[in-house]
Amino acid sequence: MKEKKIRLRLIQISELVSLCLFVVIFVLLKFLKKSFIMNSPEGFLLIKNNYFIIECLLVFTFLIQTGTNLFLFFYSNHIQKQNDNYNMVSVQSQAVIFSYDYSKKRLDLSGNLKDLCPSEKDVYIGDQVNEILGLIHSDDIITYVQIKNIVNSQKSELNTEVRLKTGDGTYKWFRLSGSVLRNNEGAVCKFVGNVTNVEAEREKEMKLAQKASLDSLTGLLNKGAFEDAVTKLVETSSRNEIFAFYIIDLDYFKTVNDTLGHSIGDQVLQDTAKKLLLIFNDQDIVGRIGGDEFAALLRLSLDVRKISSKIIESKANSICEKLNRIFEDGDNKVNVSASVGVSIYPKQGRSYIELYKNADKVLYISKKNGKNQYTINTEDIQ
Repeated sequence: MKEKKIRLRLIQISELVSLCLFVVIFVLLKFLKKSFIMNSPEGFLLIKNNYFIIECLLVFTFLIQTGTNLFLFFYSNHIQKQNDNYNMVSVQSQAVIFSYDYSKKRLDLSGNLKDLCPSEKDVYIGDQVNEILGLIHSDDIITYVQIKNIVNSQKSELNTEVRLKTGDGTYKWFRLSGSVLRNNEGAVCKFVGNVTNVEAEREKEMKLAQKASLDSLTGLLNKGAFEDAVTKLVETSSRNEIFAFYIIDLDYFKTVNDTLGHSIGDQVLQDTAKKLLLIFNDQDIVGRIGGDEFAALLRLSLDVRKISSKIIESKANSICEKLNRIFEDGDNKVNVSASVGVSIYPKQGRSYIELYKNADKVLYISKKNGKNQYTINTEDIQ
């Protein structure tokens, strides 16, 4: 853009110089006319007789040139203003405009280059283009392949979102929108479009998605998000892996609400969520799937396969111990505990529905046998 501004200014200067030259020539001819007539009227009689015509032609040429210069001067200013406005819009929208010429192997950039190129380099030729392609995150390599192969495809447009390395060394999300231009023979000649920073938009969407997937009271995954997370995990796992599915139902929670009030009832749920997050690791999945019902999926690595049953029992026992608490309001006390049912993947199910069904079946046994205990389903349904 800096080079274009310099070229535009040079054009304006050259036009003004041309205008000045016409003025100088006109004044010089006027001087010569006076000199010729005063000093040698006989020798320059022909010039004198035809000078009016010459003078008219010069005036006419001068007027045309002046008009042209004025037009070019004001029109170039108009173009400059349009370019400045265009660049302003590009910067405000955090967009980088690109145009790649396949025959020249040249990439031209304009707009908000600071976000991607601290040096604001706007022209890349030949292998230099790989500097820009190298900004693509390794996890988004498919976009790199799509850009490279678009010349051989029948696609006319490419619209995708990709992470690019920015000037500060961090990766941010950008929306890439490009169109392929072809010649009369159908061969690709140019790829043009824009790259827009959508990091803020992505973060907003992520927060909204996270908010929609979390239980507002406890901060755990809600029922739908928990089911989706478990389903995704079991569907992509092999039968060699082992998961334990826990259903945790709070005992006497209704009594808390009826005797101590819903405010303390909310405290019970929040305290339950905190304790479950301490019992399970970050790699596990924990959620609230009902009013007083929680669930968790324990992931067991293959190297603990031989002691997996002990680990599953230990977790169930920890749940019962840590969730056995007393809540009071000063006048009344309620002992809240937890009944737990456990099913094992893949022995008791290879889907969320199967695992839930078989854990719920033994949860009923825990409730029936006096509550505040766990039951592990040992039935083989395969």
